[in-house]
Amino acid sequence: MNSTYFTSIQTSILNLSTINTEPWFIPLDIINIIFLILVIILGVLFLFIIIIDKTCHTVPVMLVANSCLATLLFTSASLGMTIWSLKNDLEQISYQDSLCIFRGYFAHVTIAAQLHSYLLQAIYRYITVVYPMRLFWQRKQVQSFLIGLSWMCAFIFMLPHVVTSEIQYNADNQLCETPFHLSFVIIYNIIYVYFIPMNGIMSIYFKLILYVK
Repeated sequence: MNSTYFTSIQTSILNLSTINTEPWFIPLDIINIIFLILVIILGVLFLFIIIIDKTCHTVPVMLVANSCLATLLFTSASLGMTIWSLKNDLEQISYQDSLCIFRGYFAHVTIAAQLHSYLLQAIYRYITVVYPMRLFWQRKQVQSFLIGLSWMCAFIFMLPHVVTSEIQYNADNQLCETPFHLSFVIIYNIIYVYFIPMNGIMSIYFKLILYVK
């Protein structure tokens, strides 16, 4: 037990190093924290209005609320990163805390969920315009299932970043992120998080514009 304890202490000491931070890092961190807190307050207020106002209990608003929730969670993860960066900048140290990898993983999850939430909105709008009589896809239960499925996929499909140790501590930016380099996980991340939803959204709205014309 004692050997394990001393080993953990030695690892922490090795991970901690003194750095010289620029003077403008600290005010920039403070400004970021202020705006992130503002975004969180507005996001919580928006979701609270949707919950208490029965007129907002519709499928379109539910899909928008899903995007808002993804943004709110991503902002919360970013706030944690920025607070830790401010702490390290004030102490002029470079140190990876125990939650750094988790915050990096959670940021990847929320980004994926946010972009796929926009894809769900595009699919719903296309179906309601082009196939208005197909009421099955307009049910709250169906859209709730799709929302839950998109979140589950986001949590599962982002696990390779953690398993392969792609999420690493960046001492320059004082956060844990996936460095951009040529690897299977990076290509996989680009395809799932960006390529699939963005191309799907553009294709759907392009077809929708042609249909309206």
